[in-house]
Amino acid sequence: MNKKALIEAVLFTSSTPITPRKIARITGIDEREVVEIVEELSRELAEDEERGVYIVNMNGRFKMCVKPKYREFVKSLSPSSEIKRAHLKVLSVIAYKGKVLQSDLAKVIGNRAYEYVRELERLGFVRVRKAGKTKEVELSKTFFEYFGVSSYEELRKKL
Repeated sequence: MNKKALIEAVLFTSSTPITPRKIARITGIDEREVVEIVEELSRELAEDEERGVYIVNMNGRFKMCVKPKYREFVKSLSPSSEIKRAHLKVLSVIAYKGKVLQSDLAKVIGNRAYEYVRELERLGFVRVRKAGKTKEVELSKTFFEYFGVSSYEELRKKL
């Protein structure tokens, strides 16, 4: 059996980011080898302009995503968003402001903002730093890779 093809099939089929451990359980491939194969596959997909997908590492969990230039064409095929609406709301506030205090997010979105930030941090979309009694939240490299932009400036131009 082709291990790389098997792992690619797992990534393609998974609707949520998946850990190397879970991929190893599903495929029977050693976890370290899973990581090596995913990294190799990720490089191949990123370098090949003829491919329509790429792999994002979201804090040690892997997700296969459609390349930004093809998303508009295929969005109607996906009935539900990959990211929950509430999380997108939090990300949009952070994208607009640049960096934001978690306490300010709670004022805008409500107390569930704390839960949303924890989940977004777990997924790797935001970075969180202690700032006095609260935390400062900003977008991460994973966010920019996932949405196919390189900076806040490029993101704002697209809005």
